[in-house]
Formats: sequence, C-alpha cells, structure tokens
Amino acid sequence: MPSVLTPLESEKNLIKRIRNKFHREFIQIPQRSRLRKRFINTLPLYSTYPSNKYSIHSLLCHRDVEMGICCFKAFNYFAGGNFEFIVHDDGSLTDSDIQYIRNQVVAKIHTKSESDEIAFQTLQLFPNILKYRNSHFLALKLIDVILLGSGTRMAYLDSDILFFQKPEFYLETFMTQEKSKNYFNKDFFDAYIDSPENIQKNLGVFPFPFINAGLWVCNKEDLDLHKIEEWLATEYLKPFINFYRLEQTLLSLLARESAHGADYLPEGYNVDLLKLPQNCIGKHYVGKIRHGFELEGIRYLLQAGHIVPDIGKHI
Repeated sequence: MPSVLTPLESEKNLIKRIRNKFHREFIQIPQRSRLRKRFINTLPLYSTYPSNKYSIHSLLCHRDVEMGICCFKAFNYFAGGNFEFIVHDDGSLTDSDIQYIRNQVVAKIHTKSESDEIAFQTLQLFPNILKYRNSHFLALKLIDVILLGSGTRMAYLDSDILFFQKPEFYLETFMTQEKSKNYFNKDFFDAYIDSPENIQKNLGVFPFPFINAGLWVCNKEDLDLHKIEEWLATEYLKPFINFYRLEQTLLSLLARESAHGADYLPEGYNVDLLKLPQNCIGKHYVGKIRHGFELEGIRYLLQAGHIVPDIGKHI
C-alpha cells in the first residue's frame, strides 16, 4: 500500500522547526537530488534525436534545472514524441545550466538578457505591461510566452509537473493547431489577487474560476496584450504589480474574455495534493508537496515496469 504524501505545514514549535530543517537540509534534499539524477540518467538523451514540429513553453530558474529536465523527459516519454521545449530564463540560469538542458532535450532557451531586449523593443506601446514584466519574474510566464510564442495554439508546462500516463487530451488540443476552447489545469481553489467579486467590481470581468497557470493550451489570439494593458492601467491593479498571483489572475480574465471560451483539462490533470501517481495522468507538485516531485513521483516512475527506456518506442 503506497504511503500518502504529507503536505508541508508551518510548524510553530521551535524545536520541531529546527528538527524539520535539519532533516530537510541534510537528508531530504540530498535524497531528492539523487533521485533526480538517477531519473535523468535512466531516460535517453532526447537531444540526439530529431524533434517534431511542436514546442512547449516553460519558465525555469537555476534551482530547478534538474527538476525541469525530469519534467521534460517524462513528458516526452509518455507523450511518445520528441518535443522542443522553449525555456524562458528567469535571470538565474548559468551557461552550464543552459548546456545541461540542451544536452538532455531539444530546447530553445531565451536568456533573460535576450528576452529583455525583445520585450523593451516590442512593448513600447504597452508601458504598464513592460513595468509589470520588470516587477515580477512570474510575469514572464504570461508576457514572454505571448511575445516569443508562435502558432495558432500555444502550450505551457510548469517544471514541477510529472506525467504518469500519456497526456492524450493535452496533446490533441495542442497539436491540431485549430482554434478551440482554451484549456487549463483546474486548481482546488481560486488563487487570485482578490476575491472574484472584488475583481469583477473593479475590472468589470468575473475571472474564470479555479484556473492554475501551471499547465495550459491557449489560442495565441486570445492572449491579448491590449486587454492586459487595459487592466494593468487601472488604479485597482497597481498595488498588485509585485504580487505573485497577478499572472494567474490575468490569465483567468483572458480566459473569461475569450470568444472561443475556456474549460478545464480532464480530471486526471487536476491539481490535487493527495492523489496518487497511479491514479492520475499528471501531478502538479505545488509548494506544499514540492518535495513529492522526487520522493513520490520520480520514485514511483523508477519502480520496475513504469519506465522502460527503449528510445525506439517513443520517438
């Protein structure tokens, strides 16, 4: 019987906090690192094989390079293809990070300095978006994907997501490249800057509920810079310019405003802290269960039979 992953909670007892920190720093973190490295070495070097014509965006930082590579390799394995990953550097990736990623998967990496120059040139008519982009790194998940993305349909994947089955619906709605509904990972609560009622009162739009910005497929034309600029110009949003939930809030507003409509990816993709790998298509290891990316997810995949590294069957 597999054990249930325990979400982390803030510990008020000082002694327990010290004990937990010691366990995390000297036992858990090294253990997680070993699992990531083992998983990376188990799957093939996708960079050595021709990629298909589809690209998936992801924001990545130096701390999460190994996690990102695990995410990308697991996606390729279960998707049964070799996708190009468009990696958006948050400003912390080193030259060795970039080389490591490119050695493992097919990747187009936009360094922060390169994307800053593109944004500066492109966003002259969108001063509030430019200010927002320069104020919080999570803005890159939305703004830079819009600026640097191509195709009728664009896909985004957070680096702390692991797949355990083929993401058939996600692939189908993305790879057809036909305009349709915009699809999002369903969260278990509204993680926005304010209550939906207050957002509607101040912006005139009721946000689409329960959107998680970690996994989505959207029509490029529905990611409207003009609407984002209009919302960011309001006095209401100015105090939230540095708030980490603003990007997710803006995405929910765009979803609501889309002429094509919005919906959730099937239930097997939902954000759920307690679901088991064998019972889902993919799992988003958000903050409270981030340690489970390796200790639950990768450990499960490394068990006999879950990953068979035969490159010929998957490219």
